[in-house]
Amino acid sequence: MAFWEKIKNCFSFFGSGFIFLLVLALLFRLLIAEPFVVRGSSMDPNFHDANYLWIEKVTIHTSTIQRGEVVVFKAPDAPSSVYIKRIIGLPGERVRIWHQNVYIIKDEKVFRLEEPEISFKTSGEADVTLASDQYFVLGDNRSVSEDSRYFGPIKKSALVGRAWLKLLPAKDRGFIKIPEIKLIALEAKESKQLLDIAPDNALNNLGFLWSGQKQK
Repeated sequence: MAFWEKIKNCFSFFGSGFIFLLVLALLFRLLIAEPFVVRGSSMDPNFHDANYLWIEKVTIHTSTIQRGEVVVFKAPDAPSSVYIKRIIGLPGERVRIWHQNVYIIKDEKVFRLEEPEISFKTSGEADVTLASDQYFVLGDNRSVSEDSRYFGPIKKSALVGRAWLKLLPAKDRGFIKIPEIKLIALEAKESKQLLDIAPDNALNNLGFLWSGQKQK
């Protein structure tokens, strides 16, 4: 009997340990990090269809979000879906897209965004001022991405996590870095010309004009 009692105790011990590890794993995925698979071509050439990532979910709500970071968020136009895009405009800024350039207007100055890692021109038009809890996001593949040009700014509460680690394909495995995005200040004359341009009559009620084949 003592032998069988030891066997029973052993199974009980390992069973409890397994349940404990399972609970830890579930909490880790729910609160700290979770896998994410890129779908579509909206983030080409930096993230391709079927790339396997891990997103980090803690600091997105506790630390400052930087321009250029890649984030995953709840889709404004499809609540059951999540999208992956890059942060372009920060709270309180005015974002203007004009003649394939992205401009940031803040502190009464106008800046043109210079993004070395983006090889696509930014199509469409936009003119929007962000609230204190809003971000303007764009896909890296500017010619097809469905992003803030289409559905407007996203709220901080919609953010799920930061793109943290790329696991697949193996040749690209590593931590995801924030690229250098430069803000090039415009001369006073250029700034005035941009600010004096009247919004296109075709802009929708969000302040956007966009057309093309959309990729989420």
